[in-house]
Amino acid sequence: MRLGLCASGRNQQSGRTSVNSHRTRSLANFSPIVATLGNANQLVPSEKGSQLSNQKRLIGAVALVLALATTSACTSKKNSGGAGSGKPSGGAGSGKTSGGALTVGALLPLSGTKSFYGNWVVQGTTVAVKVVNDSGGVLGHKLNLVTEDDAGDPADAIPAFRKLEAQKPTFVIGPTSLTVGAVINSFDPNHLPAFVVGGTAALDDMQHKYVYRTTPSDTTQGAAMAYYAHNKGYKNAALLFESTSSAQTLVKPITDEFTKLGGTVVKNIQLVPHVSSYRTELSALKNSHPDVVFLQADSQTSGTLFSQLSELGGLNVPFIGSDATGDPAYAKAITCGVARSQLIAMTSGTPVGPGHDNYAAAFKAQYPGKALPAAADNAYDAVLIASLAMTIAKSTDPQVWVDSISKVSTKGATVVYSYKDALAAVRAGKAIDFQGATGPDDFNASHNVVGGWAAAKFDKTCQNLNVVQQITAAQIEAS
Repeated sequence: MRLGLCASGRNQQSGRTSVNSHRTRSLANFSPIVATLGNANQLVPSEKGSQLSNQKRLIGAVALVLALATTSACTSKKNSGGAGSGKPSGGAGSGKTSGGALTVGALLPLSGTKSFYGNWVVQGTTVAVKVVNDSGGVLGHKLNLVTEDDAGDPADAIPAFRKLEAQKPTFVIGPTSLTVGAVINSFDPNHLPAFVVGGTAALDDMQHKYVYRTTPSDTTQGAAMAYYAHNKGYKNAALLFESTSSAQTLVKPITDEFTKLGGTVVKNIQLVPHVSSYRTELSALKNSHPDVVFLQADSQTSGTLFSQLSELGGLNVPFIGSDATGDPAYAKAITCGVARSQLIAMTSGTPVGPGHDNYAAAFKAQYPGKALPAAADNAYDAVLIASLAMTIAKSTDPQVWVDSISKVSTKGATVVYSYKDALAAVRAGKAIDFQGATGPDDFNASHNVVGGWAAAKFDKTCQNLNVVQQITAAQIEAS
C-alpha cells in the first residue's frame, strides 16, 4: 500500500495525474515500501554504526513513519514549533544576507559513512551556484551556499535543520532519503522550498507544497533495473542488498517488475553493512545459481564482498547495480577489472545531450580532473530550477516563486539547455522547457521528476561511464 499523505480535498489513495507529461508518468503501477515500527532498525539506517543507541533508532523510526504519514495540515495544534513539529519556527523569508546575496542551504550527510554522498551533492550544488552567479545571479542577487551536516541520521537532522533555517535560506538542497522523514513536515509551514536528493519510494505520492524532488524514485529505478535484465534475456536473479532502508526500498519494485516480465528471484540476501565477512551470504548466493545479480551496497561493503567472492572462486554473472554503484570510488573499491567486466550501473536521467554537456563542462572547470559523481547532476538541476523559478516569478520571496517551479519545464515551450539561454528566453517573455543535466525536469502532481534511466558501464580508466542502453519511462510503463 501507499503512504497516504494528508491533503485537503484529495483522496489519499488515488493516482496522481501529471502536470507535464513528456518526462512524467504515474507511479500508481508500483507500490512503495511501507516500513513498520517493528523494523525500526532497518527503517532508519544508522550512519554511525554501533554508536547509535536503540533508543535513538526508535526515535528516528517514529519520526520517519509519522512524518511521511502526515503533512503539516495533519499536525496537531499542540505541537511545539521547530523542525519536525510541522509549525513555523522563524520562516525562510527572502533568504537575503546582509550583503544582498541569496542563501542556498544544503542539509546533507557530510560526516559518517554516507558522507561521500553528501559531498557529491555539495559538488553539484557548488557548480550550479557558480553558473548562476557567473550569469549575473538571480534578479541581481548572487547566491551564497551554506551547509549543515545531518550525518545521515534522523536524530541529527532536526537540530541541523534548525541551524540551517536560522540562516534564512531562500531554498534548500536536501535532505537525502536517510533523513527526510525527520524534517519533511517543517518545510511547508516555514514556506521554505526544498529539493530532496534521494529516491525513497515513500515520497512517490507526497503532498507538500514546498517539497520537490529532482531525483527519480527508486520505484522506477528498480523497474528499470529489472527491465534491463529482462531485455538481456536473464531469467534467474539473485538480490544482494544492504539491510539499510535506502537499499531495501529497491527490493520490491525490482522483484515485482522482474517477476511480471517472467523472471524468477532465486535468492534475496540482505547484507549488514561493514562487517568483516560475507562468506556465508556469498556461499548462499553461489548455490542459488543466478544468471544475474541485482546489487546495492556502499563502497566499503562492496569492496569486502567482491574480494571474498573472488576467494570463493568468483561468480561469472553480471551484477546490475543501482545508481550508487556508478561512482569511480565504487569501481576502485571492487577493483576496476571487476567493475569493467561485470558491473552495469543504472544512472538516472539522460547522461547525454546539450544540457548534460553544459553541466559536465561546468563541473570539470570547477573540479579539474574529477569524474562526474552520482547525484551531483540532480542537485545542479535543482539550483538552476529554483533560480529560474524566481526569475519567472520576478520575486525572491518563496511564497511567491514556489508556484513557478513547475513553469521552468513546460511541455511545448521554448527548449533551453543552459541557464544563460533560459534567462534570455524568460526575459524575452517566453515560456521555457528547461532540460538540464538529467534531461527534461517536468514535475508531476506529487512534485516528483520521473524520467528515464540509463544502463552504463565503466570505461577502461574506470573514471567515466559509457551508456549501453537508454530505458525510457514509456518503455517501463509499457512493459
